[in-house]
Amino acid sequence: MEKINNLILFFNQGDSVCYKFIKRDDRRFNFYWFHDSFYSHCAIDNQDRYLHLFVRNPMEEGISFLERSGVQYFSELVESFKENKEKLARAYRGETGFPLACNPPILLSTDPLVPDLILDFKESGADTAEIIYPEALRGVVCQLFDSAHTPIPFIKIPELVKALPIIKKAYPCID
Repeated sequence: MEKINNLILFFNQGDSVCYKFIKRDDRRFNFYWFHDSFYSHCAIDNQDRYLHLFVRNPMEEGISFLERSGVQYFSELVESFKENKEKLARAYRGETGFPLACNPPILLSTDPLVPDLILDFKESGADTAEIIYPEALRGVVCQLFDSAHTPIPFIKIPELVKALPIIKKAYPCID
């Protein structure tokens, strides 16, 4: 019997480095984007300084997630991702504005999580970010945006795939 793939990619952004995301209190969750490329609610040219990337198997690792819009099944989460990805693609092509409703799905969790990679944009609006964690990869620069400042899918960034090969097997990066 073939093993079911339950790997997911998600990320968090912030103005400070976080080497371990922990439960802040009984009422506050940590928020993570479920998307296959960089996304910022701040604006295309105004991202937070640090990008924390995770690839996890929530089933095997016992990680509990809620999805902000209330979807209950993984298939609904993937469908929501696909719908919002198309809205974002139209906006990046200049066919529409950036509607507030085109946010990728947001995962919420209070479970402690350590990022697989942390990248530093160094300055707002930068097209590149430098890996700063893990230490063995410090200094590797990743091109996260193309010449039109459109986000490049994570699995098409050679440095990220080399640093975190399992990313190629994680949803939403695979069909």
